[in-house]
Amino acid sequence: MDREKLDIINELNRAIIKFRGMYSQWSNIHGISYHEMLVYYTIREYGFCTQKLICDSYLLPKQTINNVFVVLRKEGILSQDTNRGEQRKDICLDRKRREKIFAIYEQTRQIRDFGF
Repeated sequence: MDREKLDIINELNRAIIKFRGMYSQWSNIHGISYHEMLVYYTIREYGFCTQKLICDSYLLPKQTINNVFVVLRKEGILSQDTNRGEQRKDICLDRKRREKIFAIYEQTRQIRDFGF
């Protein structure tokens, strides 16, 4: 691999690490874990989420996301979406929580803008 390509890859890796760090700090400020933030982020992007979708998207172990789901279900934050009529276990937020989470999440635009 030539030096120019390697420099581009290294720069991209540094940017990814920087963004992950900013999202982690943002999560801590809002009293949620980084992995919990990924669940909310996925729901915001797709309107629902599954453990498989999150694990595949972020290359995380199934047990890590399962632990997050267990806690969020116990707290009544997540529930199974039975309206989709499919076999997979789609997870969603109720309307009130969705509005609250998405309002907070709009602040992440500041993170993205700051990063660029």
